[in-house]
Amino acid sequence: MKRSIFLVMLAVVLLAFAAFIGSVSKPTLAQTETLTPTAPFTDGDNSTPSATDVATDMATEIATEPIPRVLVQVVSVTANFRTGPGRVYRAVTWVQRGNKILLSGISEDHAWYMFKYADENTWISADTAITAVLEGAPAALPVIEAPPMPTQSASDGAFSPQGCEFYNGMTPEAQDSLLQQVYGAVDANDWHQAGQLARHLYSCSAQGTFDLLYNAYLPTHPESAGQQTNIDTAFSLFYQGWTGK
Repeated sequence: MKRSIFLVMLAVVLLAFAAFIGSVSKPTLAQTETLTPTAPFTDGDNSTPSATDVATDMATEIATEPIPRVLVQVVSVTANFRTGPGRVYRAVTWVQRGNKILLSGISEDHAWYMFKYADENTWISADTAITAVLEGAPAALPVIEAPPMPTQSASDGAFSPQGCEFYNGMTPEAQDSLLQQVYGAVDANDWHQAGQLARHLYSCSAQGTFDLLYNAYLPTHPESAGQQTNIDTAFSLFYQGWTGK
């Protein structure tokens, strides 16, 4: 009897042990496979730029680099604005001492400054007797290519003589006084008197000086231009006064 009970208990223990062993499952494929790494999370603002992006950004930065601020002031009694970097280019207007100009460029030989006037590229001499630098470094300005040399004649109002500037031997006070007399004669439509006076003021030809007054000065003074004689008659009178006739 005791032996039977022992065998039954042994059988129960063996069955329980077998059940325990069977409950331990084998690893599944999902548990043993190697995970594929994923890219780290990034947003658009923190992503690392590519070499192409960097090169493009640098090119854009260079292309849009602002022009350095350079400011000059007219120190001569008057100064001419011209269509190109040289006295052979037409004078478009003139300004008096004290005018300040914000520059946009410089000529290849650094002898002329370029700036915008009436939305056009306009030039003024860099001679220290004419302009003085107030702010910035002109050498840092971009070099601007000169326009084609003028080829038109005086009759169409596009002539500008070489070297048509004031005599340097006069004091600024005497120069300014004589200049005002010349302008007064032009305003009064007295071209004969203007010729007599201007020959002592300008260091260029009669034709060049006349063109400077008729085609550069008058357009800036419409109150005087409206009553002027035609260009041929005005020059004839001017030349007579220039030559002392």
